[in-house]
Amino acid sequence: MAPQRLVSCIDLNDSDATTGTRVLGASEISKPRFVMVEGINLATNKRVRVEIDRVVLNSAQATELMGREFISGQLTGSLVTLEGRDSPYTMDMYD
Repeated sequence: MAPQRLVSCIDLNDSDATTGTRVLGASEISKPRFVMVEGINLATNKRVRVEIDRVVLNSAQATELMGREFISGQLTGSLVTLEGRDSPYTMDMYD
């Protein structure tokens, strides 16, 4: 969902109109996604690539949007094996 441009809003600290961007919170509980990770296997120091055909991600906790710290969160999820596949993910380890 793309941010929406605000035409004007009222700042509660003073009565002047301000402009800015409004980001709408998502109301979807879970998000099915394709995930691909490329990196280095720390045990062998060789390149590796993991592709997860479908993972369904859920938020593991509420997020404090008005705090002073950087926003962080945790996700939980489950892997889905697609029809015609033998496993939910593949991992390629390169020489």
